[in-house]
Amino acid sequence: MDPYHFKKINHDLNFCGYKTWFTAYHSIASDSLVKAAFCMQDTGNIKYIIPLRPYSVSPEYCSMLAMAFEEIENDRMAIALLPGGIQDDEQTLDLLVESKDKFDTIEKRMSYIDLWMEKFKKTILFERYPSFETFFVGRDPLILDLFEKHANYFICMYDAYTDEKEKFNKEKTIVSISVSICENDEDIEICKKHIEGTPAEKWTIYGKKEFIIEKFKEIEKDGFKNIQLHGNLFDKKRHLIHEMVYELTFGEKLPPNSMQYDYAEDYGLSEN
Repeated sequence: MDPYHFKKINHDLNFCGYKTWFTAYHSIASDSLVKAAFCMQDTGNIKYIIPLRPYSVSPEYCSMLAMAFEEIENDRMAIALLPGGIQDDEQTLDLLVESKDKFDTIEKRMSYIDLWMEKFKKTILFERYPSFETFFVGRDPLILDLFEKHANYFICMYDAYTDEKEKFNKEKTIVSISVSICENDEDIEICKKHIEGTPAEKWTIYGKKEFIIEKFKEIEKDGFKNIQLHGNLFDKKRHLIHEMVYELTFGEKLPPNSMQYDYAEDYGLSEN
């Protein structure tokens, strides 16, 4: 996503009352940390959770980057440590200075995260900003162990919450859900077509807005305080998620023409 579109989404998330934004990581995409810094002072006080594969940056330099954010505006940035689900179009392991044999499995990369975090916590960042937050993502027992040892928060997908909710720390776990809000039966059929039989079926909720909100209430009744939302790429009505969040946050309808990002642009449908 280019900085122009990133800035539009930044406005919309702030306007609708989101508390955090978990940005994207892909080795062939431009860096979201730089784009977050580009627009951080423009609107609101949303906190950026920047995903990192630790082998891609040293603890020292990550500390320097985080301190720069803190100097611009305090408590507006956190990092999420990822072992890295390396995609076929990436050359990640071939571009490492060290031997790729040290990183060629998820287990090896998680072991490296442990070592990386030990070093990171010794940097000057935590002397100057001891409340700086870190996140872990996943459901593997090794990741859970790393979270207990190192991190402030843990992000789990919706299916991990439904299957194994008793093993998560409710105060420090964020339940991550893909959401599609359906206005009619046609929308529901579109969701079924794209989701059923795919991995996304496990962590996606789709249906009328009232149905989605009831699912949120169920999570809250279970004692989980935080939910992370993300839209489905096929969904041309992702703006409805923002409308729902605005209503839940402020208790009123989203004002007309208040969003800057046009999701029709994703499909080449915009008139502009």
